[in-house]
Amino acid sequence: MAFEYILDHINPLEVIEVRLAIEPVMARIAAFRASQAEIKRLQALAEDTRTAADPDSYERADGRFHRTIAESARNALFLAIFDTLHASQRDSGWRRLGENAHCYKRQSVYAGVHQEICAAIAARQGDRAQELMHEHLCDVQRYIHQHAFPATVATASKQ
Repeated sequence: MAFEYILDHINPLEVIEVRLAIEPVMARIAAFRASQAEIKRLQALAEDTRTAADPDSYERADGRFHRTIAESARNALFLAIFDTLHASQRDSGWRRLGENAHCYKRQSVYAGVHQEICAAIAARQGDRAQELMHEHLCDVQRYIHQHAFPATVATASKQ
């Protein structure tokens, strides 16, 4: 399929499934390959997500944080896949779902997780960085699923 067609026909659930498959691995690899300059940039970006004054600021810092991890893994194919996934999330419909659509309180939680991921990468703890990224994206996946299928979640809650 043509690249443009794929971007026009994927949904948030598909994107988070692929992110779950690759971003934890990228975080683990980044823990071993990131330069000190990249680690400092990750620390600054994690702080930017914490201090973001509005959703747009958070979204920009969050995107740069995750992309810096992808860059730090130094794997061109992972980075190309990451950029493709990120490109698919630029329209306004996507902003209602995913990590960047959460209320300020959730963004604060995610900013804390970003700091933990960054600390694991800085400490060269690849397994920990992978585990934290997996937990983080699983939480995002739960949020997307709850908002994509609210009736299913309500039915499951009653059982």
